[in-house]
Amino acid sequence: MKADITYIDGPELSEGTRSIICSVEAQILTNNQVIPYYDYKTDVGYQRQPGAVRIKELAKKLYTQDVDLPTLVLVNIRNLEATNHLKNGTFKYNPAIHGRLFLFDGQHRILAMQQAIEIAEANKDSVNLERLRKKLIPTMITFTGDNELLEMKTFYSINKNSKNVPINDAAMILHRAYVGGDAQTIEEIEHDGALWKIEGGKIAKRLNSHCSAWSNRIKAPGQKIPQPNITFAAMTTHLKPFTTSPDLEGKSDTIIADVVCAMWSGLESSYPEMFASETAKNYAIQTSSATEVIHKLWDNIRVKIQNSSLPSKDFTNKDSYAQIMKELITACKGTNGQGDDVSGTDFWRKGKLGVAGTYTSNSAKGTLLAILKGHLSDISV
Repeated sequence: MKADITYIDGPELSEGTRSIICSVEAQILTNNQVIPYYDYKTDVGYQRQPGAVRIKELAKKLYTQDVDLPTLVLVNIRNLEATNHLKNGTFKYNPAIHGRLFLFDGQHRILAMQQAIEIAEANKDSVNLERLRKKLIPTMITFTGDNELLEMKTFYSINKNSKNVPINDAAMILHRAYVGGDAQTIEEIEHDGALWKIEGGKIAKRLNSHCSAWSNRIKAPGQKIPQPNITFAAMTTHLKPFTTSPDLEGKSDTIIADVVCAMWSGLESSYPEMFASETAKNYAIQTSSATEVIHKLWDNIRVKIQNSSLPSKDFTNKDSYAQIMKELITACKGTNGQGDDVSGTDFWRKGKLGVAGTYTSNSAKGTLLAILKGHLSDISV
């Protein structure tokens, strides 16, 4: 369906990206929208999956009443030639020529509108069907050409200046822009001294795909995976003790990932029940808080291995860590939420059965780190 869309010029965005502000009939948006959902396996797309309940609730309201939708919906056309059809305040949009509307903000509203239209169609409710189809939606349209990376950066740029982009989305966007070789992103990240975040992102992805202890437990934006899990952004941040370690300086992302994996694999080999798919959800060892604390032990563990009489001092070999990690967990003791004294793996149980789950605030994590460092110093290897 072609449409003549009245517009005013919007701001110039990343890399000179043109934008227009307009009101678009709902049927134009619902019939031509496409949402670039992120696929962790292919590393394509960047949007998280929408909340089905939220969409359904809004769809019912839209069908039964005239709901105001004042906030701009943001869509992108991946065809620069489309800007040639912007004349005298009118955009002559032709989907067959200009392509689909890539929806990068406002997906819940547009998907709810789509459902509301389908409800009216199913009920043969011509009055509400016409109202819904013709409802004008405030919209910003950008034009990036066939460039998902620029579209993704535009999404990030617009949102970071108006509201917080969910931290997991932001981390993934910056990671992909840097790895994709975007010169501006590279310059900004290196200027800000944030290269460790990018290195952490590369390592996090490798851990998720190549490390048994972390296989499918690092969550991409909008991804739903079983417990236990940790977000991509959190893991990226928690890898800083490795990505900034002088002892690992100059090492490849692959080598550093192997070091991290070896440490966790040494722990997994000693206490497989804390990592097995059937029982891992009962333990707090792979929560964000625990992971942060354990990673901050890296330098102490490294020194312990170097000064030990262990047969292996290879930091990429799980056998170098197994005995140390086993004794470290064994030394953990405390009183759980039920008033029982617990130790070892029971210390790391979730909820009232364990103790580790109470160390979640910054001060509490500092306390747990100090306790674990004390246990490490007592270990003789």
